Amino acid sequence: MAIPILLWILGGLAAAAAAAGDSNATNAPDPVFTSKKRRIGIKSVSKVGTPVTMTRDERTGPLPAAALAAWNSPKKGKRRSRSAYGPDNDIHARGAWLRYATYSDNWDKKLEKQRIYADPPGVFYVKSTSKVRNLCWMIMCPDDLYPGYGKAKRRNVRWDAMSKWLSPKADWGTITGTVKGAVEAIPSLVKGAGVVVAAVLSLGTSALAGAGDQVETVEEAIRNSLEVIGDTGKSVSKRKRAARAVYEIIAAIYIQDVMRANPHAVKNGALDIGKHYKADPKTWEDLRAPGKSRPLLYMPH
Repeated sequence: MAIPILLWILGGLAAAAAAAGDSNATNAPDPVFTSKKRRIGIKSVSKVGTPVTMTRDERTGPLPAAALAAWNSPKKGKRRSRSAYGPDNDIHARGAWLRYATYSDNWDKKLEKQRIYADPPGVFYVKSTSKVRNLCWMIMCPDDLYPGYGKAKRRNVRWDAMSKWLSPKADWGTITGTVKGAVEAIPSLVKGAGVVVAAVLSLGTSALAGAGDQVETVEEAIRNSLEVIGDTGKSVSKRKRAARAVYEIIAAIYIQDVMRANPHAVKNGALDIGKHYKADPKTWEDLRAPGKSRPLLYMPH
């Protein structure tokens, strides 16, 4: 069920992403989401507000050994297996490289669709069919929010923060469904999502941000969207809207982190994960070169 969500994005986000993509940037502005209540309707958080213009990556020479190892991680398993999962190509790693297109058998199903449930799950969920969003979620989320973690089925995410809106007991007297109650839970929600606020690593280059300010503005973005929806009470539709708003803001942060870490994969202000890159890259120039393969990506800390 696609429900339009209003997010607030500060124009400085684009400048922050550009500075973070510049290997020579020393005074990168803080990437923030809002201090002004400017409403921007979006259909896909792969394009968050104003298109992000990344500074051209001028690195030259050989790629790091870890990047080459990720690309060349050996296929294993059944005869027709395309899986290249292993210590050199692990989406659960941080500060590492990923050849996501060969990560594991049937992994493309998680890329195509994910469902965000409460924990324990009920009948209600938030669905995402954006491949960019789903990939960035898998790269950046804590392990317990990874689709299929624990008892969850392959495409399902179980997130205890969603229990306030999507739990099977949420509507029926367990909570009041007030904005105040939801706002009080925002700091732990952001912390539980593992949002990186102190720094973003762009292919090994740190773009420091003001951690306190960023935490405050991320929380503000969530608070603003919940306040627009208002008290959810026993309204199922309002609960779904609130859950989607929270999910999409956290997902937008994940997308921005991946974009800043991979300026070579940003096209027209959005992350491009299609078959538009040179196969078997050996150098930084190869990483940026056009072709018919999917991109090799760096997973920030």
